[in-house]
Amino acid sequence: MAERLRLDDLVAGGRLERHSPSPAETGDLLALAARQLVDAAAAELSPEGRFAAAYSAAITLATLVVRAGAYRVAGAPEDHQLTIALLPVFLGDEQRRGATYLDACRRKRDVARYDRADAISAAEARALRAAARELQDEVLAWLAEVHPELLRSP
Repeated sequence: MAERLRLDDLVAGGRLERHSPSPAETGDLLALAARQLVDAAAAELSPEGRFAAAYSAAITLATLVVRAGAYRVAGAPEDHQLTIALLPVFLGDEQRRGATYLDACRRKRDVARYDRADAISAAEARALRAAARELQDEVLAWLAEVHPELLRSP
């Protein structure tokens, strides 16, 4: 999605829905992403398994950002693609490169998941885990600055 995403157009087109975020939901998603990052470091998993766990952490964090921004991606084909594309909308244009990388990882994960074994190297799994950890730090800083009310206990 190279064009600038317009939230109102996405809502009108049925791809996004308005959403009321809560501290409980935010806490649950942060805990889920943290657990997925632990899984992404599990030595007993294959590189594909570690990559999938790191990707899951990244998409969970991206989902959290969209929901904290008061939207929810409507369950539709390409929902991960849209969720990733929305990162720069909420976190700022500096996240554009990170979103491009995550979208490439989404496609690579699909190949590894459906088309062929050994599609992911250990180095690729480590790189995605590092990117997901960086996104985690960025999301926490963004929440603290823009939505501190979502970091409070319910």
